[in-house]
Amino acid sequence: MAFILIPYISVLISCYNYEKYILRCLESCKRQAFKDFNVIIVDDASTDDSKDIINCFINDNPDLDVTFARMSENSGPGAAKGKALSFATGEYVIFVDCDDWMDDNCLSVLAKRAELTRADKIRAQARVKDEETGKVTRERVISKNPSTWCEGMMYATLIKRSVITDNNIRFHKSRSVSDDLYFIACVNSCVSSTEYVRETVYNISYKRDSDSGLARFDYEKKIKYAFETNKAVKGIYDKLDEKNKTLCEYLFAKQYYFLLLQYVRAVGFSEISNYHKGLRKTIDPFFPKFYNNKSIRLFQSGDPFFFQSVVWICSLAEKLRFMTLMLKIYWLVSRKIKFITR
Repeated sequence: MAFILIPYISVLISCYNYEKYILRCLESCKRQAFKDFNVIIVDDASTDDSKDIINCFINDNPDLDVTFARMSENSGPGAAKGKALSFATGEYVIFVDCDDWMDDNCLSVLAKRAELTRADKIRAQARVKDEETGKVTRERVISKNPSTWCEGMMYATLIKRSVITDNNIRFHKSRSVSDDLYFIACVNSCVSSTEYVRETVYNISYKRDSDSGLARFDYEKKIKYAFETNKAVKGIYDKLDEKNKTLCEYLFAKQYYFLLLQYVRAVGFSEISNYHKGLRKTIDPFFPKFYNNKSIRLFQSGDPFFFQSVVWICSLAEKLRFMTLMLKIYWLVSRKIKFITR
């Protein structure tokens, strides 16, 4: 009788036209000090050489347990991650963006805490690195007494696979809904325990050429995207208890403000008011008094000071109705100063 070895962790990677970065991501898997894991890669019908690079890596590393699948057509990141998840066999899963990479001790640090606590979700810290300069632009640190709802991304996070399967959690079918934000909201609504590791073990890629894309920015599409995401998460939000509703609302208030600040640089000065009003309409139907959320305090623990202070300042501006003016000042200043909002 043959026994199938089940890995402790399944590393899930989706890729679309990232031939420049996918090998770095895979090499970081190969270098992990922790060995009880497998890798599942799904290519979302890339048109560049990603497929060949992945196949070459697999052939060169026969001792690494890698499953590779391709989508028949480009279906979006949510569909690709969902397919990777369908192949997962590990007790825990971790999603790694193909342009990001793990430190050599990433899985060992997370697995150690998982083995000790058996928590449903374990998050570690990450750093944002500039692809052009190689410099760290920001540390995504974990503050004291963090909330499960402080972060809407899945980097450096182990999730117990049974939480996903037992609650039938899936990525949203619509490409107009943020795959990370919707999925992590589903997970957050179901976990009973979250552990935090204050070690930085994951690298988030920041590309300056993404700033050049601001010139092609379509704020009507961004507004639709934000509205559809908020609408999708509202169904999750309505089932939460009051404490978790407040924390979930804070997360979406933060998301709203950072969308305003990140993309206001892409619109014309005369369009700022329309952009603000349009984006405001994406959150008002779901969180109408978001700027009065009691979690928004300048010195409250639970979220790093940088994020807490930005949300507090913006909430005050919304409350006093000078948000558009503040955005116009920010727009003018951003012409002189390089901002990195990730």
